[in-house]
Amino acid sequence: MAYTPTQITEKALLFGKNNSLVGVLTEPSDSAKNYAVLFLNSGILHRIGPNRLYVNIARLLANEGLYAFRFDFSGIGDSTLRIDDIPFDKSTILEVQEAMDLLQSQLNIDKFILAGICSGANHAFKTACRDNRVVGATLIDFDYFLSLRYYFLSRLWLNVRSWRKIVSGKSGLWRFLIPEFLSSNTQKGQLTPVRQILPENQISDGITQLLNRQVKLLFIYSDRSPAYYNYHSRVKKYLRKDNSAGNVRIELIKKSDHLFTQIEHQDMLINLIHTWTSELTL
Repeated sequence: MAYTPTQITEKALLFGKNNSLVGVLTEPSDSAKNYAVLFLNSGILHRIGPNRLYVNIARLLANEGLYAFRFDFSGIGDSTLRIDDIPFDKSTILEVQEAMDLLQSQLNIDKFILAGICSGANHAFKTACRDNRVVGATLIDFDYFLSLRYYFLSRLWLNVRSWRKIVSGKSGLWRFLIPEFLSSNTQKGQLTPVRQILPENQISDGITQLLNRQVKLLFIYSDRSPAYYNYHSRVKKYLRKDNSAGNVRIELIKKSDHLFTQIEHQDMLINLIHTWTSELTL
């Protein structure tokens, strides 16, 4: 479903140290709340998000009185490459903070909600741990890496086609599995990651820190994503340890793939974020 703006305006903004970052601010026409939601890139996808999800969510939230800002990290979409040597995992935090600085100076907003899918969720998590202006985070398929458990449960178990690919040597499992057995540096039971993952202690300490600050957390998982299995093996145990006092909400969208390709799954995701954000910003 496309969410068409009715009582909102959208404008492109340049920001950052060298005005090299590009973003689109979606703002309500009136009765604006003192909150802004920032949408963070997933992988190399630019600021519209997978299947234009960020656009649709931003417009819906703006219709409810919230500012929404979706922008591109350096080297993605319309934002140019950085000219310094700051690594990407650190520059993303700086650039999210620059986006918050922009909205704080122009709109006098000091409460921010970060949202992202996949690597965007990781960037949101790390920034929330660093900046006290973040009061909430929507983490979609957070903590995404391939594991033996994921391959067995989601790809191999009772899946004849996957077993045929393994026997024929055509399965993507081999390119991860073989380096694991040949390298002594790879942790047991963990495949070569498809992207940078967060260390386990960073997840544990970060969740504890955010909950102690009363930051609201919304975890959303698609049950056909590797992240869903990683949630069960890594993230859930830390949420159990902490006294979340109602600050954590976990939702599962059944039969959805990682990019929420089906329209019905997109609508479910949008509605979950809309409801949770509306409650947070009352």
